[in-house]
Amino acid sequence: MSESFILGMAIRIPFIAKSFLPWWLATMILGNLEGQNIPDSTNLREQINQIIRYDTEIPLESHHGFIVGIIDGERQWILSFPGIGKDSLNAESVFELGGLSQAITAHYLIDLVHAGRLELDEPLAQGGLKLPGDWKKLTWQQCIQNATGLPKVLPGLSVDQLPDNPYAQITIPELVEVLTRMPFHPGTFSYSPHGYALIQAALEFRLGKQFERQINDFCDSLGLSSTGVFRKHASGLIPGYRRNNLTAIAWNAPAYQAALGLTGTINDLLHYARWLITNAKNPEYSLLFQPSLRTHLRGRIWMAGGWYVLNPVGRREIYTHSGQTGGHKSYLGFVPATKTAVIVLGQSPEETNELGLLILRMINDSWKRKEP
Repeated sequence: MSESFILGMAIRIPFIAKSFLPWWLATMILGNLEGQNIPDSTNLREQINQIIRYDTEIPLESHHGFIVGIIDGERQWILSFPGIGKDSLNAESVFELGGLSQAITAHYLIDLVHAGRLELDEPLAQGGLKLPGDWKKLTWQQCIQNATGLPKVLPGLSVDQLPDNPYAQITIPELVEVLTRMPFHPGTFSYSPHGYALIQAALEFRLGKQFERQINDFCDSLGLSSTGVFRKHASGLIPGYRRNNLTAIAWNAPAYQAALGLTGTINDLLHYARWLITNAKNPEYSLLFQPSLRTHLRGRIWMAGGWYVLNPVGRREIYTHSGQTGGHKSYLGFVPATKTAVIVLGQSPEETNELGLLILRMINDSWKRKEP
């Protein structure tokens, strides 16, 4: 049984703005903590506050709320940092996951492969989705690895969308029509949510069931009862905030649920992180965890089946994914070799940008630990 610590109010510390530092310099800062034993809950909060002070741009005197979940072997902690909105944050507070939805969608797709329902190298169009020209050759694998060749913003598609909810009115017929004007050059990494929108449409054609029902059932099968397309939490979604401190509009994008539309809680994501750690080296899930596509991103980053894999020289692999909406930020990162994970859910789309990865590196490089 894991040991869990749930903490309340944050310690207030002065704000010293720092831009995100290269990892080698961040290591020097975190070196002040090097060699420490695994801390109790109070010391852990102080260590995180030290990271926030010296290596993030989180304004602790005026920040919006966020909540942090940490796994280290059988131990876990949940630390709540309420913000200026004075919203009460707890382990069951529901946040929008944004792009982190893609990692769960990719997992669902690979489970369908295991069930014999599809193959990743098959074209999406094989199940009935009508795509133009060479786009008929687009595969599930290319979509889950952001290797469709599509940019994040497609010309002529988002010009009439509201900035607060940019994907709300886009339909699959409109997306397919835009593809008629786009060259088909897949195979190279380029982040784009549109491939996951096509996955959603293709799954609905192939399985004859709305994606919302498919993904909610899949999340339930993993024990993630509070994760999925927003369903029973209409009054429980924690408010999110824009830069001007106005309450953000919750995203509702029916055609982009697979890409950006899931919601979840820190409790569910801690449970999911334990599943990920346990199965990362399971050959049955090599399609989900095996890095197979090199990206152009700084820091030796590869794409696995929906996960970004950081592979620094001489260090253990770090699996990571994040997401944001108009008012929320999400992050989940884990290191299978040390059975560690960090989740951060925030009420602002920008303030906690690098916090999760810095905490994950702290607990792996600065704590005394025995190899699992």
